[in-house]
Amino acid sequence: MNNSSQLPLSLQLLAGGLASHARVLRHGSAAQRRVTLHCLKLLARVSLVNLVSRSFAGLDHVLYPGFKRVRPTAPVFVVAPARSGTTLLYNLLASDPQFVGALLYRSLFPALSFRRAIRALGARLGEERSQEILAKMHRDLEQADSVHRTRVNELEEDGPFFEQRLASPFSMRFFPYWSGMQRRAQLDDCAPAARRGVLKGYYAMVQRVLYDSPERTYLAKAVCSAGRIASLLELFPDARMIHIVRHPFKVIPSALHMHWVMSNIGVAPSKRPDLYSSVFTHEYFEGLLFNYQRLLEWERRLPPARWLTLRFEGLIADPRGTVDQVYQHFGIERGAAAERAIAAACARASRHRARSKPPTLAQFGLSRAYIRARLRDVFEAYELDPVLGGDQE
Repeated sequence: MNNSSQLPLSLQLLAGGLASHARVLRHGSAAQRRVTLHCLKLLARVSLVNLVSRSFAGLDHVLYPGFKRVRPTAPVFVVAPARSGTTLLYNLLASDPQFVGALLYRSLFPALSFRRAIRALGARLGEERSQEILAKMHRDLEQADSVHRTRVNELEEDGPFFEQRLASPFSMRFFPYWSGMQRRAQLDDCAPAARRGVLKGYYAMVQRVLYDSPERTYLAKAVCSAGRIASLLELFPDARMIHIVRHPFKVIPSALHMHWVMSNIGVAPSKRPDLYSSVFTHEYFEGLLFNYQRLLEWERRLPPARWLTLRFEGLIADPRGTVDQVYQHFGIERGAAAERAIAAACARASRHRARSKPPTLAQFGLSRAYIRARLRDVFEAYELDPVLGGDQE
């Protein structure tokens, strides 16, 4: 085996990504160089966040050693592709107090000592000043509200943990001109030695989330989960997976648009890769196809006790019935408090609507025939309508 495959995954991807930046700076166009320089600044910022996060994580072993004794039991993961209703289902399930998910800042800064330090600082500054600072932190995130609401102090997927370590296909936003980044970042396809540090850190993050309420069940969703399901099952052998099937003709253009918007938060228009023809768009498209194919493989491999597949249309038409289906399938009990919370969440879910109209497949140079050919097994397995979709080829 190549010795480089034994290096931590983050180092492998950082080396390859920086090499791609060097090539662009030497041979790329002026527009590509502007994007690359911005990505290097973004990478430096994320590296600083990582440094702060890991420094506080080291303190946890001294100040809160009890987190290491927490043993997560039967966590639930929503693993569908982006734009498949993952956020809706995630929030419905999270309304049940027996579940606990990660707020966005917990994925970025998992350390217990960091959270305690922020609380102490907030108390010292006062509520008014704390809210001003929080509003400034939200300002950039609000640029993505048209496609997906994101706030540092609200429930969110735990994908940022992997992204910070470059162990996520979405980390390609740091290296938009590196072809093949998507596949290199799939944890399940990496050598055990390369992914060991990432998995150890993720398990510790889940332990920290459960530290204050170890009797609760960890709940997560991540739209790039397809390439790390084996790794999750390695950490949590009793984990339960929920997959939501939505038609690729609907998912693909919407997901491409959303991730382009999310990747360019705070970026001046002149420094953004082109939406329709950039390497970023092509790479993410390939990642979406990979997600569909890999999730189907896992559905065929895992027993019903570990896996449930839902339909997007059913979730939107009957949120309460879909939630009930999840509980019945996995044999999850719920008390009166959970019933009331879920009923209220489902009532709010009836108002769930797309925030903006996405581009069409044709705008990305994609045809329904091409996607059907690439996802033949998926169309057959789920009996998907081969002509569904309002967009034109």
